[in-house]
Amino acid sequence: MRAILLIVSAILFLHSTAFCDETTSSFDSARTIAVRQDLPLLLEFHFEGCEYCELAAREAETEEIVKAALKRVVHLPLNVAEGEGVELAEQYRAGETYPVFILTNVGGEIISRFTGYTGAGQFVHRLNTSLKDLTTINDRVAAFELAPSYREALDLAQYFNDSFEYLKAVDYYRRAQTLTGRDFAYKIFLATVNAGWTGQTAFAQVLPSVDSALKAPAISAGDSIRIAQLTVKLARKLGATDQVAGYLQAGLKAGADSKAPKDRDALIDLRADSALYIALDTAGAVELKRKALDSDWQTNPDKFYAFSKWCLERKINLEEAERWTREVWGRAAPGKFKARVLSTLASIREARGDIQEAIYFMELAIEEDSRNSQLAKQLDRYWEQSSGR
Repeated sequence: MRAILLIVSAILFLHSTAFCDETTSSFDSARTIAVRQDLPLLLEFHFEGCEYCELAAREAETEEIVKAALKRVVHLPLNVAEGEGVELAEQYRAGETYPVFILTNVGGEIISRFTGYTGAGQFVHRLNTSLKDLTTINDRVAAFELAPSYREALDLAQYFNDSFEYLKAVDYYRRAQTLTGRDFAYKIFLATVNAGWTGQTAFAQVLPSVDSALKAPAISAGDSIRIAQLTVKLARKLGATDQVAGYLQAGLKAGADSKAPKDRDALIDLRADSALYIALDTAGAVELKRKALDSDWQTNPDKFYAFSKWCLERKINLEEAERWTREVWGRAAPGKFKARVLSTLASIREARGDIQEAIYFMELAIEEDSRNSQLAKQLDRYWEQSSGR
């Protein structure tokens, strides 16, 4: 009797853990296999030169728990810089942090997504969690409209935030707030700022969420400082620094008594930005930043490189920034870090109006990190600028 039960249990186990032993190299063939095997698809977006993507690929071949988990899906790795990976990355909003895993049904409709790979255990947990409920996002949205719930509003807000549909995320955070009375002002602010950063809304439409977040009863001093920082950073990108005085002052006031080390560094930048954007004193802003640096900063490549990038972000003091960055370039060992330094040099030369020099340094960066597709994209942008397109 016991032997019969063991056989039955084995049959049931095999049936319940259907697996895919077929390989696929295209979206259409993956969908065909998924239909035949009645399995969802797992799209894995990656690019060459991404160390976490390489770790994911390596452990998919070597780690038994990963191999077992992947048998529950039709797994399709897609290079975002090649072939159909380019179009599918745009279609599925893969973003620029890789690897990105998107679980879909056989029709290609999204069920869930998660970003990053730090190890086999973490990956298997996230995939297994995604496989517990194969309802598509579209169906979940429709079900929410019929029966709104706080939990689902929060889950949908997080999904749309992760898929860079920030204004939809804002809508669901607000609905979660309405359903429970909980305060989501800070999350709404972050999503709205990201919408501004990605061109989904104008700076003027971001400001009400800034005001609401700063007035939220539970907002901490650290959060207030962060709100000021992000608002100024967005204003810098969108050419609206004439509108940030009140937010800089609010951040400085909130952090006046803070002893936290991370707040100290942020306050230094807020004071310098106040000199730059309120007093319109560029030299004073640079001097404030210099005085706040550790006494050894001019002998420490990490510190004077950080100072250079601070100047570059604000498009000020670029001659000195270039000098320090060239110093780091001369000291850096070959490889990815040297590529980043050369990319910074390229950006400085672009900011100083010399696009040909920017091209030169970007080409050197690619020589140091030839598998980095982001550097190639930047070089393409420089070539477009140089040709007037």
